[in-house]
Amino acid sequence: MAFYPTINTGTTPEDGKGDGLRTNMRKLIANDNHLKSHIAANDNTISNLKTDVTAIRSELQVYKKDIIVNGDPDKFYMVVIHRGNQYKLRTLKVHRALGDKAPYEWNNSNTHKGSLLLDIFGNFGGWGGVSYDWGILSFQHAYTTQFAQAGHCNHYMAFYLMLRGGGAIYHMESNQHLNNVKVYYSSQEKIFSYPKNSIYDRYALDPLTSVNTTLINSKIVKKGI
Repeated sequence: MAFYPTINTGTTPEDGKGDGLRTNMRKLIANDNHLKSHIAANDNTISNLKTDVTAIRSELQVYKKDIIVNGDPDKFYMVVIHRGNQYKLRTLKVHRALGDKAPYEWNNSNTHKGSLLLDIFGNFGGWGGVSYDWGILSFQHAYTTQFAQAGHCNHYMAFYLMLRGGGAIYHMESNQHLNNVKVYYSSQEKIFSYPKNSIYDRYALDPLTSVNTTLINSKIVKKGI
């Protein structure tokens, strides 16, 4: 679509130096249409950018949740994260500062109770339809052990962590929702129920009293790989 950068109207009326009223009107109309088409294109570009920004924000969204694990301070209890999008890689961070709420018995200290930095990745949330895996990107702790084991559960529809109890607080972060996180304290507690056939029901793990070092070491992603 043509655009005319100048409209020749002459210097003074009827000096014969202009392009004429009809010609100039055609140019002005052409320029108006040209500008309208550019405005429409820019509006479309802005709309697409807004859509892209919304999608990026969704991907970068960080969901946070604090949980309290009660029970015996010398036992590790099952914390289950139910549901999720199994077709996307999920990150799960669990952390606590050394002075965060925890029992005195952990380290016989009111200040230096136990710090934790646990960074896990994997996928879960559905019952088949994709392969499942998980790994540990980072695992650091001080003053006492707080993490003993992890893995898939509920037919891969959930993921669990075994975290030390006694009334301790843990801070959780993920790129997917944490709306359904629950702590279980006994193998008598049902963590999944299938109405059509009870053979598919699942129950919590009993509390652990030791760390599954072999499993943890096998899941840590080695640096440089």
